[in-house]
Amino acid sequence: MIDAIRLSPKSGLKVWQMGWKELTPAVNKVDLTQYTGTRSAMIFKGEVNDGSFESIHVKLKNVDGVAKKTKAPISVKDFVGPIQLAFSVSPKHVTLIILDFVVLDVSDHPPTGYELRVKGYEVYTDGKLTAKVPPR
Repeated sequence: MIDAIRLSPKSGLKVWQMGWKELTPAVNKVDLTQYTGTRSAMIFKGEVNDGSFESIHVKLKNVDGVAKKTKAPISVKDFVGPIQLAFSVSPKHVTLIILDFVVLDVSDHPPTGYELRVKGYEVYTDGKLTAKVPPR
């Protein structure tokens, strides 16, 4: 379940006064099996005060999983932390951020099992790709 989307403003002279800006997600749950290939889920659409940001964090409440073959519930550890990502938001411009999530099976390394991680991201400004990890 998605708890919040958080943005960290760029550090300035008063870094101690900077905090995370929390955005309320449009949805609270996403089934990642439904969004593969070029399909994506929109989890926030709205206005954000203009400014420069240095990080984004999709804060999760919990991650539930189901085994593909047995359909049994599985435990998935949340390894989605803040992502260092420099971008700007300005009036009259549309900023689109696409985060690519992946569930990894690392059960061959006990005591680990399944982990949710960020595989990469893309940032678009007015439809033009401005950043991509991993790069093309």
